[in-house]
Amino acid sequence: MTIWRGRRCRAAVALAQRASAVGLLAVAVLAVPAMAGIDGGGTSDPRDVGTRLDLKTLTHAQDGPSVVYTAETYGPFSDQSALFKWGVDRDRDEAFDLIVFTEWRDGKLLGGVKDPAGRQIAPAAVSRPGPNAIRVSFPTEVLGGAAEYRYAVDASAAAGDRDLAPNAGLVLHRLGAAAAPVKEVRTADSAPATPAPTPQASAAPAPAAPAPAAAATPAPAQSNLPRTGPGDG
Repeated sequence: MTIWRGRRCRAAVALAQRASAVGLLAVAVLAVPAMAGIDGGGTSDPRDVGTRLDLKTLTHAQDGPSVVYTAETYGPFSDQSALFKWGVDRDRDEAFDLIVFTEWRDGKLLGGVKDPAGRQIAPAAVSRPGPNAIRVSFPTEVLGGAAEYRYAVDASAAAGDRDLAPNAGLVLHRLGAAAAPVKEVRTADSAPATPAPTPQASAAPAPAAPAPAAAATPAPAQSNLPRTGPGDG
């Protein structure tokens, strides 16, 4: 049973046993889940292991219905060595609920999303933006509607060729679409005023003012006011 370096919690043992049965990483998080990095990009990692997959930066983004991860290393690596796993904690229960992975299989670089038991539950698209980087995109819906979640990355090409990032805590990613623009709704009462008459028109004699009417019942106080929303006073 393998535990991610420095990441232990009460759920680690059960997750490790399920993951090892299908050849996945056992995953767990720190008992004190300190945040690493900030939302809006990701985090960086020092050059601390000196392997092919010594991680340099982790970034995240939301692209419409997808979440996009990019991992960059200090040195280049081949597609055959691109074994990366992002452990996702979507409910802050100190255990990873999803594994987003990339791997070389059947002569090509593939990706997907698995649950802790190793069942693939969603596809993932993989690309190489550079010789020392890998990018994976997967459906946001697998996060179960979470407004924010945390993750960490394990890069492991072979025994002894491995790095984990961040070195402590997890990276926080907040989700959310941009607010839709507010449409202005005009009524007859709130429409722009009629343009001022031209000089020629203003030269015409003004109509005589009507004679004062007899006392009439006053109209409701707000009958001619524009409405701007429910319950407006």
